[in-house]
Amino acid sequence: MRPLRAAVFAGPSVLVACSQQESVPALFVPDSIDVFWNEAWNDDEDGLAMLVPVDVMAYDAATGAPIADLVVSLEGVRDDATDIEILAVDDVVWWTSADSRRTGRAAPEESWWDARRDAFFELSEEGAGAVPTDLEGVARFYLLVDTLPTFDHEPAGGAGTPVTATLGDTQETFLLVSR
Repeated sequence: MRPLRAAVFAGPSVLVACSQQESVPALFVPDSIDVFWNEAWNDDEDGLAMLVPVDVMAYDAATGAPIADLVVSLEGVRDDATDIEILAVDDVVWWTSADSRRTGRAAPEESWWDARRDAFFELSEEGAGAVPTDLEGVARFYLLVDTLPTFDHEPAGGAGTPVTATLGDTQETFLLVSR
């Protein structure tokens, strides 16, 4: 009888061990982000830029469940025609009219003007590039766009500036499209 009991107790243990699968992380990124850009803003060192919010989600490819506490990185483009810096949302400090009244200055010395929000901001850090996912599996970034090539309005899949999200060996690319 004793061997039978051991077999009965071993059975559920084996089933539990076999049913646990290792999580396979995947990334969910936008296909593209339209940026309403003016070619006149393409002057380096003019203090004029646009902060474009980007959320990247990490999830379990088998179950679709979000995965927290994974580090996702974004890679932008810097060349003669494009200057995109990657920032963590927490690295941006907005300058408000209350700050101006309190300090007597219109804006901080090392500030930028966000053409999208019509507001000054400054950076607390220089380009994070990598951000951990929150409890919902989302890593939140800003793309600081200082220079962006303008394209003829091509259909989806046409011209755009690629931005690549990376999580371990997994990479997904989306386009930043100037309109």
